[in-house]
Amino acid sequence: AVVSTQSTGGMLVFKLERERPAYTVHNNETVFYIKDKYIRTYDLPSARDVPVISVRRNGAAGRLNSLSYNPQDSALLILTDADGGSYELYIVPKDITRVSETPECKRGICVCAIFTGRDRFVVMDKQSFISIRNLKNEEIKKIAPHYPSDWMFPGPAGTILNRSDERMSIYDIQQRRNLGEIVCPQMKYATWTSLE
Repeated sequence: AVVSTQSTGGMLVFKLERERPAYTVHNNETVFYIKDKYIRTYDLPSARDVPVISVRRNGAAGRLNSLSYNPQDSALLILTDADGGSYELYIVPKDITRVSETPECKRGICVCAIFTGRDRFVVMDKQSFISIRNLKNEEIKKIAPHYPSDWMFPGPAGTILNRSDERMSIYDIQQRRNLGEIVCPQMKYATWTSLE
């Protein structure tokens, strides 16, 4: 929604909602997104749009911040701003020709959550502690940060990109150490790609 006001000095426009909906793309072929209380897939080559999972969304569930997909486990992580930040973990059924009306959903409170590999995702809490979890939402280990971070981005297998106010670092969660960092202003998006 957009609200505007006009005066003799000009016009002011206020943007009230996020323009870019939460979505994720897999193999440049499939787009996962949420619309009308369903996680949906859109197949780019065939232009086919299919509802996959029914999700319980209402006004109290908060605004969707991001959606990420783990193709090895066919799992989706949904980040919302509900309860000061939370995640929902869904397993996408293999047969996507019919909607799963009662999917099992794992929930938790977090600032950020991302996949780090097969059967693993990482959750950052409000104190910047990093919790490594399996797909049953069981905590495997908890890691204290080297410095306070406010967001994470996926990196190569077993690593995450940690963002703080003035720097971005690549952190190995197995060895529990920074592999490198750069000084940069606050970043909104980061994508890791391997040069093959």
